Amino acid sequence: MIYDWTASKGRHNFTAIAAGEIPELNVSNNQMSVFLDVAGRPDIFVEEIVWDPPAPAVGDRVNITARAVNFGETAGRFTWGIGVNGSVLSTASASLGPGEGGNFSAQWRPALPGNYTLLAMADRTDPYELDLLNNSLEKTVQVSPAPFWVEILSPADGSRVRGLVNVSGRVHGMWGTPVVRVALGDEPAKAVTLLLDGGWSQGWNTSDLPNGRYNIAASAANGWVESMATVLVELDNPVPDAVFRPAGDIFINESEEAAFESEISWGPSLNASIRWEVNGNGLGRGLTKWPAGTILVNTTESAAGILSRLKFLSNWSSNGTYCIRAFVVYFHFELIQTNFTWNLTIKNVNTAPEIWNFSLPENFTARQKDRLNFWVEATDPEEDLLTYAWFIDGRRCETAPSIPAFNLPALGRAGVVKITLSVSDGEFQVSNDWNVTVLPEKKTVTTGPVMWPWAVVAVVCAATVIGLWAVHRRRKRPKPA
Repeated sequence: MIYDWTASKGRHNFTAIAAGEIPELNVSNNQMSVFLDVAGRPDIFVEEIVWDPPAPAVGDRVNITARAVNFGETAGRFTWGIGVNGSVLSTASASLGPGEGGNFSAQWRPALPGNYTLLAMADRTDPYELDLLNNSLEKTVQVSPAPFWVEILSPADGSRVRGLVNVSGRVHGMWGTPVVRVALGDEPAKAVTLLLDGGWSQGWNTSDLPNGRYNIAASAANGWVESMATVLVELDNPVPDAVFRPAGDIFINESEEAAFESEISWGPSLNASIRWEVNGNGLGRGLTKWPAGTILVNTTESAAGILSRLKFLSNWSSNGTYCIRAFVVYFHFELIQTNFTWNLTIKNVNTAPEIWNFSLPENFTARQKDRLNFWVEATDPEEDLLTYAWFIDGRRCETAPSIPAFNLPALGRAGVVKITLSVSDGEFQVSNDWNVTVLPEKKTVTTGPVMWPWAVVAVVCAATVIGLWAVHRRRKRPKPA
């Protein structure tokens, strides 16, 4: 015999009786009674689930609190837990006496908007509880989208920009899968890299754009929310311009130098070129040597533009006027060509040559038949070609060469003779004078026919004198003993 009974707390008497119509030998053993003491059981009941804030948004810190009460007859230990959409947030063990209640909580930060199921549970598998169906409680909470927007921090709306512009901004509310796209002017929007703190930046090279107003737009989307920000800027790039220096013609003296410059501001990207001409002759970079001087052309490129310099180093033969011309070509939305012309006037500042050494003193004496060698050493500060002319007593000696040396033939007369050398550079001339005192020739005795009678007389006289002297000498000689 089987009997099902729902136990309740207390002492219970159970009696089993076997009865029948058949006579038995002993009917006293047809009944049996037992006492059953039933202890009370706990009954854990999840009474409530609450959360704060009551209307959470994405990214909020949500505090979830559940309350459990023991409606049973005895104390009970149990394990509680709180979960969201099947994922357990927190668990712990607890004990409640009969009629006692307690709170247990967990924290949750929703990442996406939507409806979420909150579950609070306590020992759902405990077979000793009075009621297992009240051990859990579910509630639905709605999470709204968090604030999410994008802004452009730089450049400011209405500002003027030029050159390379740094466009930067920030996404506020980094949740979901945010993607930022930036459109610069008329260019299509492009995705930019988003930093962990929501910052982003994008470079914009405006060098090849015409000046005017341009929109900068940034859009952000995270799958649930979209945001847009725009600013209007004024593009104010300096217009490429060719600058020529000096502003006018140049006047210099011989042996001085003149410098000319041609510059294109703002633009290695312009594919510009600068070339030079002097008197219609094109010049390359580097040194060009002319009889009238040396010309140096040097061109450099930098971030600021292109600068070309021409330097004219004149010499002592550069006298005259030269036409210096610079040609500039570049492309800025169209082909632009321009040029500038200078007149370089180089003035002759010739100075006289100098005689700094000569062979003979300026005053000396010579005889009529002496041959004299005159020479000088002369220089010209401007290195001009020098010519020489020799003069005797003011009359040019046509036989003397135009060189700084002269062999004077024998002078035919006695007296003072003036020798003059004139040195000329074509414009100025200097001279040096020598005053030569010419002495007459000494007279000498000759033995020609005219002198023979006198010679005979002289010989006779001499013989007579010698004879008289010999006689006189013998008379005075002493006699021998």
